[in-house]
Amino acid sequence: ARLAAAARGVRTAAEVDALAASWADVGDLEAGWSVADVALLDELRVLLGEPGAPREREYFYGHLIVDEAQDLSPMQWRMLGRRGRYASWTIVGDPVQSSWPDAGEANAARDAALGRVKARRRFVLRTNYRNSKEIFELAASVIGTDADPADLPTAVRSTGQLPVQRRVTAEELPEVVRTSALKLLGEVDGTVGVIAAMDRRGEVAGWLVGEVADPRLRVLGSLEAKGLEYDAVVLVEPTELMAESATGRRALYVALTRATQQLTVVHTTADWSSPPEG
Repeated sequence: ARLAAAARGVRTAAEVDALAASWADVGDLEAGWSVADVALLDELRVLLGEPGAPREREYFYGHLIVDEAQDLSPMQWRMLGRRGRYASWTIVGDPVQSSWPDAGEANAARDAALGRVKARRRFVLRTNYRNSKEIFELAASVIGTDADPADLPTAVRSTGQLPVQRRVTAEELPEVVRTSALKLLGEVDGTVGVIAAMDRRGEVAGWLVGEVADPRLRVLGSLEAKGLEYDAVVLVEPTELMAESATGRRALYVALTRATQQLTVVHTTADWSSPPEG
């Protein structure tokens, strides 16, 4: 009834029924909802009001700290903006790693959330200590025009180890991934990450059944790798990482920059590292 009242004059009765039915099909909350739904539910709460509470009731904070700000959706910015209406803000993020496909849209939503904040100061950290120069040069060349060159940091550490790129056939892929992971485990003292597209993570883990017993080895999907780092990385089929994400080469850039010392890219397609012209 509350949904129908809010949708009056905007949605037909059939559309309201279809929307209500889609929520009823969610079932188990943990399986059916994602973190992205929180902002949508918060928007509904504001539009419809909380049961038994005044419609205008809202909570505000004196200071908001937002980390990984580049990944917030416009709806998430709206949610924060409601709570930070009278707040000061600290916002930290790397625009090159943004997981929102339309940077202009997200930036406009951020500025709307900061609407009452007049004085704004911007600090840019330009030194990359995580990646070796050799690894970061490859990552920076891959992202091409998908990033503003001014947003790219400068790597200051050199290892002399160039990234290894191995082009193989589809039949050879499992064995080459396995031998590459074993080789890196023998060459670094720390962790080795094997990164694949999200829908291929289980398959790749199956290629490394014996090796995953080594506590230094991790097999993970591209989205899971964000924010992490490994002494060495085996990156599997980079074109699949680009294809699965709306951010394309930015998603691949994130995966490539998880490696701190050594990087091996195993691929079946030519020219995966060449950014499109223009």
